[in-house]
This record gives sequence, structure tokens and C-alpha cells, in this order.
Amino acid sequence: MDFRDESSATILINVFDTTDNLNLVSQRFIPYNDTTSYIAQEIIPTSDGGAMLLGYTGFAAYVNDFFQQLSYSREPTSHFLLKLNRDGELVSIHGKPIVQTSECILVPNPGKDVCKAVLAVQNREAELFLYNLSGQLLLQKHLSQPETELKIMLLRPGTYVYKVMTKGKQIGYGKWVKN
Repeated sequence: MDFRDESSATILINVFDTTDNLNLVSQRFIPYNDTTSYIAQEIIPTSDGGAMLLGYTGFAAYVNDFFQQLSYSREPTSHFLLKLNRDGELVSIHGKPIVQTSECILVPNPGKDVCKAVLAVQNREAELFLYNLSGQLLLQKHLSQPETELKIMLLRPGTYVYKVMTKGKQIGYGKWVKN
């Protein structure tokens, strides 16, 4: 799933865990802070319970105004190979996590006056904390929906840090940029 709009430079790989009937059990977001689109062509299960994702990078994403949907050009610039462990974390060939996955993320990133907190399905509610770079708490918001709109028009353009907690456990953190 790709939560990109025209102003965003973050691509998210959304890793799902489902039952045999394809009911969603859990999900994790793997952010990539670049403008490359990752299109998985093949998913191969591995003996450790994880998976290898094979595909293409470099597809140019654009919004088709007539259909109002995200489309991709068909000219891949390179290939990719990603390894996920059984917990849905992106790992190196040695099995160590290389990118922190998250169960809540702010999109679009960068954004303007409104952004959304996207909460993974396994978390029914959580608490979001948004700080400036001096560590001052600017916003605290209770999240109880899969997507919660945050009106942040009063914040100045700049970089902010967020964390998301549920039941005393941190389930997400990162930086968010306001243009």
C-alpha cells in the first residue's frame, strides 16, 4: 500500500499478517524516505517464517487527474530484494533489523496543514505525542480510529518528532516535516 500524495516524499511498505481466510490480523509500516516507488513482483516464503520480496524500483508515480488515482509508469530503473523476518521487520542477510518498522505513522510526510495518523489494525487505540526539536510537547492526541486527521495548521514549517504509545508500549516514532 502506498500512502503518497503529490507533496509527499515517503513511500511505505505495508506488511500484513492475515488468517487463512485473509482476515487482517496485524500490520507494520516500513517507511522509506526517498522518492522511489517499490513495486513487489514476487513474494517468496523463507524457512525462518519470513519472506523475500523481489521487484522493481524507480517507477515514476503520478496522479491521473481523470480517475483521481495513483498510477505508475512502466519503466523500472532497477531491481530490489528485501528480506523480512517472521515479525515483518526488514532485516539484513545476517537477520538483524535494518529499518525500524512502526505500528503507527504520520502521512503525508512531508505535509502541510493536515496530516493523518495511520494506526495498524492490531491497535484499537493509542496516544500520539508530537514534539518540537527542543523536546517541547506541542500536541497530544488520543487515537481510536484506523486513521485520525490531525489539524496542525498552527505549527510553523519545520521538523517535528512524534511517538505513539499504547498500554505503556511504544508502537511508533519518527520525524515529521511540515512544509
